[in-house]
Amino acid sequence: MRLESHDNKPNEYKCYLTPAEYELFIEVTDTRAAEYQERTKLSLRDEVMVRLGGDVGLRSREIVSVKANDLKVDEYGDRYIKVKGKNTRGGAPKTREAYVPDGCFSAIRDWMATRGVKPDEDTRILPITTRALRDRIEVLRERAAEQADNDDWNHVTSHDLRRFYAQDLLVRKGVGVRVVMAWGGWSSYSAIEPYLTSPTPEQMHEEIARHEL
Repeated sequence: MRLESHDNKPNEYKCYLTPAEYELFIEVTDTRAAEYQERTKLSLRDEVMVRLGGDVGLRSREIVSVKANDLKVDEYGDRYIKVKGKNTRGGAPKTREAYVPDGCFSAIRDWMATRGVKPDEDTRILPITTRALRDRIEVLRERAAEQADNDDWNHVTSHDLRRFYAQDLLVRKGVGVRVVMAWGGWSSYSAIEPYLTSPTPEQMHEEIARHEL
């Protein structure tokens, strides 16, 4: 994990997660003991919460606002969530369609099944507040910090999941900038540029090894 100071926020950091660290974040949502086969509702909800941030790139307010009937399938069979979110140019909120990978879709499907929510219902997928979301992120990051023996986890916020989403797609996977902007709700190139120009932890390690520093 790489930490970077926030401008004008001396006690806060931008946390750049590696793919392995993101997988750990998902892993710590599952708290069932070995003898139990079924996950608890809370652990399923936590996984959906994390994946909507890291797999789909939703902001915290968007995570708690999306509804079951916002899930869509296009003519190619690709799944999307219709999101009404922040306009990074300012002004009225903008509606977009955010791509939903298979892992996130499966987690949403399992979570909705435990609640008896049908896909066509006008019901929020995660009926929690943004405050409750932040509280759960704090619980999960504490688990990750303990498991990884790394106190840097205590700086991780829900926005760092969106940060991971952007950097993973743009830098690691090479997805087109305009596509990521459309999925993630970045209205201007200047808003997404920091994710393009900031090196990943893996890139830093590769440079150290390549130059034998």
